[in-house]
Amino acid sequence: MAHWYLGLFAASRSDVLEAARCYHSCLEVFASTDEAEYLFKPLIGLAALAAQVGQFEAAARLIGAADHTLRQTGAIIASGPC
Repeated sequence: MAHWYLGLFAASRSDVLEAARCYHSCLEVFASTDEAEYLFKPLIGLAALAAQVGQFEAAARLIGAADHTLRQTGAIIASGPC
């Protein structure tokens, strides 16, 4: 999860390359462990970065992958204070 937070911080500084590296690392960790319910987090982060640099088709595919992951795992996106 640390890589995901680092990605958020990098994205907030508009450091797209570092954010992408962090989200990718996070995706690899979640995919290689038994934490599939969190895969949507780096996918959405990567989608936001793709949209930011004008890669809208890639962003849409990543959002689709995140949606599929949410449906498959039963995970939910919290909509308020946890």
